This record gives sequence, structure tokens and C-alpha cells, in this order.
Amino acid sequence: MSETIIATNLPPSTHSLAPLADASRHPHRPLLEDVHARQLQLRALLAVTLDEQGGVLRTQSQEMREGFLLACSVMGEEVRQLAQVLHVRLSASQAA
Repeated sequence: MSETIIATNLPPSTHSLAPLADASRHPHRPLLEDVHARQLQLRALLAVTLDEQGGVLRTQSQEMREGFLLACSVMGEEVRQLAQVLHVRLSASQAA
């Protein structure tokens, strides 16, 4: 389960969702920022598989490549779950 720990202990993104109002005016902002951060982190991880950087991944052991892909998969699942929670919350707030 070390791959899960790697994926869930990544630092938060330094990018923010500037167009959103502060948290008091937009109650879903923390969740939106979590989704955004995970998307950026997953994108950064996947970037090492492209172009010349992809050579770095190809030179790693099979175990390292599998761990990398598992971390990407876990992070993608986190994005999906966060987006689902956000959808439910937004639907509930619109229904109220």
C-alpha cells in the first residue's frame, strides 16, 4: 500500500482557482481546489511519460513502473471521487 501513501501525501498544488470567490462566498471552493490540485499533480506525473522525459520512466525497473502507474491510477480515482462529491454537493445546493 505504499503507492497509495505516495499518491495521497502529495503536497497541495500551488495553483489556485482565482476566478472563485473566497470560501465564505463559495462554500465548495476547498473541494474545487482539491480537485484542481489532484488534476495538476496527475498531469505532472503523466508528463514524465511524454517526449524525452518518457525515457526516464522506461529506464526504471518494472516494479518502479508499476508503482508509478498505480500512483497515477490512485490519483485518477481520487479526482473521480472528489468530482462525484462536488457534483452531489452542487446538486443538493441547487435543489435547496
